[in-house]
Amino acid sequence: MGRVWAASLLLTAILSFAIRGVNHGRFSFIHLLSLWMLYLVPKIVWSARTHNIRVHRSSVRGTVFGALLIAGFFTFPFNRMLGGWLFG
Repeated sequence: MGRVWAASLLLTAILSFAIRGVNHGRFSFIHLLSLWMLYLVPKIVWSARTHNIRVHRSSVRGTVFGALLIAGFFTFPFNRMLGGWLFG
């Protein structure tokens, strides 16, 4: 499951660079998160393969925390598309 999760996270980060409709064709603040994921996922995989459990655990927990809370904070405000769909 970890390999699928890591591959999905990398693919999502790469594909997110094609989404530029929100900021008039330019990159937006959320693309910094994609850049961070392109750094962090290989670090997570490497720490797992080298059995560095402490680094792996803290990196995965930080990624999940960041993905749920930080990205969710920028996704769900009322003036955003997903926030408008959910909260009307």
